[in-house]
Amino acid sequence: MKKLFAPFIALSLIAASCTKENTTPLGREGMLRTGRWKISSSKVRLKLPNGKYSTINYGPYRKACITDNYLKFDSLNRGAIHNGGISCSVASPDSVGFIWSLKNNGNNIDILNCFTLIDSVKQFVYIDANGIYQVGYDSASSYVSNIYNGVLSSFSQSSFVLEYPIYAQYPDTTAAKGGSAAAPVILPDTFHFMITYTNY
Repeated sequence: MKKLFAPFIALSLIAASCTKENTTPLGREGMLRTGRWKISSSKVRLKLPNGKYSTINYGPYRKACITDNYLKFDSLNRGAIHNGGISCSVASPDSVGFIWSLKNNGNNIDILNCFTLIDSVKQFVYIDANGIYQVGYDSASSYVSNIYNGVLSSFSQSSFVLEYPIYAQYPDTTAAKGGSAAAPVILPDTFHFMITYTNY
């Protein structure tokens, strides 16, 4: 009986050590790589035509054909935004790649060559007291395709929040700036994006 019991204990210890190894918590990099991340909430803080700042939920203004797109953070700091099934056109690729890296103990992220990622949340229309306006990026800004030092927060294996600024422009209708409701003046601004991604 003792002879049979000893090997059983040894096997139990080996099994326990294997289980322990497999339950090692993933770091943020590992969590990003194991998920398929889709936008579940999208907000932006920007200046309205009346000159006042406001935080807007722009989810309803996103194109329907990109609402099912998702991100994959692959190994070797490569990643891609994947077409979720609904294409915007027959020419739309299945995926577009980008380069990413975490820094500052996983609290910040750089995402390079991500114009398509940004483009997927790029333009939306909002209603102001003076009328309906469309907000757009400054096409002259060559660095619009890169996100540097994006802030990661509320991070878990099921979701995270990514915040980043983008230099942009808005239609100003305040008399102080020279614009009017009929003829707004286009002025520079910085949009602060707050995007929640959910793993599904």
